[in-house]
Amino acid sequence: MSYRVLLVDDDLNVREIIGGLLEVLGYEYVTAPDGQAGLDHLRQESFSVLVTDIHMPRMDGLQLVQQARLLDPFLGIIVITGLTDLSMAVQVMKAGANEYLLKPVQFDALSVSLEKCLDHRRLQLEIQSYQTGLEEKVEQRTTQLRSTLHALQSAHDAVKQAHLDLITVLAKAAEINDGDTGHHVRRVSAYVATIAEHLGKTTDEIDQLAQFATIHDIGKVTIHPDILQKPGKLSYEEFDVMKQHTIRGAEILKQASSLEMAVNIALHHHEWYDGSGYPHGLSGDTIPFEARLTSIADVFDALTMRRCYKEAWTIDQAIHTIRAERGRQFDPTLVDAFLQVYDKIVTIRQALPE
Repeated sequence: MSYRVLLVDDDLNVREIIGGLLEVLGYEYVTAPDGQAGLDHLRQESFSVLVTDIHMPRMDGLQLVQQARLLDPFLGIIVITGLTDLSMAVQVMKAGANEYLLKPVQFDALSVSLEKCLDHRRLQLEIQSYQTGLEEKVEQRTTQLRSTLHALQSAHDAVKQAHLDLITVLAKAAEINDGDTGHHVRRVSAYVATIAEHLGKTTDEIDQLAQFATIHDIGKVTIHPDILQKPGKLSYEEFDVMKQHTIRGAEILKQASSLEMAVNIALHHHEWYDGSGYPHGLSGDTIPFEARLTSIADVFDALTMRRCYKEAWTIDQAIHTIRAERGRQFDPTLVDAFLQVYDKIVTIRQALPE
């Protein structure tokens, strides 16, 4: 491989002597009489090594070295001078020179310095090539990972949407036998989300609570319409049948392992904090949080809506009952949270009328 050398010296005799040595060593070279001319060559042509004197007109060797290093960080630079000032040698080495030789230049010394410069240049170019290749590989891998992540996110979104569709279908199913359920479940869901947000739940937790609250009465699809839509008070036997909607709802939802929270809501939203509810008579914190929360929202909305067996209560009457049942039917902490978001609850109730 042929390496090009730029030789810069204001002394013609020196240029001819060193040029002859370069020719013997097999290097192609170009000469320049001063630093500025040398810099012009560097800007216009490609060289592997720069050989330059220090003291020259227009631009000295130190300035040339500094400019050359900016143009080509891997250029081999050899400074040749008759000066023996060590401080000058330190300056040019700091400026970016690789080698420093004294005149008269010895053939072997020049040969060794050239080889050292070329070896250094080759090494730096190999490192650059490796880094460039590595960066390209990293970029390719990053692109692949982004593509994979996008595909996974799309799949996750599809599964999440299918999950939401399932909840919607189940909520619609719960409305089949109970004509009053439509806006009721939507309001209950909104109440639950409002209270959960006030309690500092995460966005994912709020979403789940709100979604699953819509199917708290899914078990009613198994109850005969004559009982669900009876205009008067239920008999003891009929009420016993009605209470089964909690157990049957849980049995329906248990078929999907991802609906554990929904199972808890369906099964336990009629439990009372003091243990006098149904179906299992749980009390206090043994009742799952999601069921305790849905219970307040469900009862409040049921009280304020007209049903086939009763007229709607006023919001103030319903609030009075919620407050009165604090610690008996309802979790005291959740009652307090409910009352603290009273204005939002009223807004929801008004936004979703019968």
